Amino acid sequence: MHDKGDGKQFNPSAVLLSLDHRPLDEVEALGAKLYSDIFLDTARDGRKPMHDGGEARFYPRTFKHAFFKSPGEMIQDDMLKRAYLCFSLGYIVWLKKRDDGCWCFLTAYNAPAKTLRWYLEKYAADQIAVF
Repeated sequence: MHDKGDGKQFNPSAVLLSLDHRPLDEVEALGAKLYSDIFLDTARDGRKPMHDGGEARFYPRTFKHAFFKSPGEMIQDDMLKRAYLCFSLGYIVWLKKRDDGCWCFLTAYNAPAKTLRWYLEKYAADQIAVF
């Protein structure tokens, strides 16, 4: 669980929903609403503290790109990036470094434990956080 910036703890398990048998447009609308409610502070962006004291930024336009594109389309080896791995949920969240030194949400997706362990081996300790 992480502080959302407003003193409240964010619990990733709390937003797990069963989406079985729901049409894609309904799933996308629900996902966009949850993304906005949880991560955006204003219509323009959201700023959330990171585990190391840095700041992560979230933008409305990032939702659709992050959740409806293949991870391979989003992640490039030369990009300065950071990953948050959640083994209990089988999930990875990627941030990319901005020119001003802050981090920006890039994408998030399910990944098996084997893939998460591979990321732990591939990236330096300052690029990976496990929660």
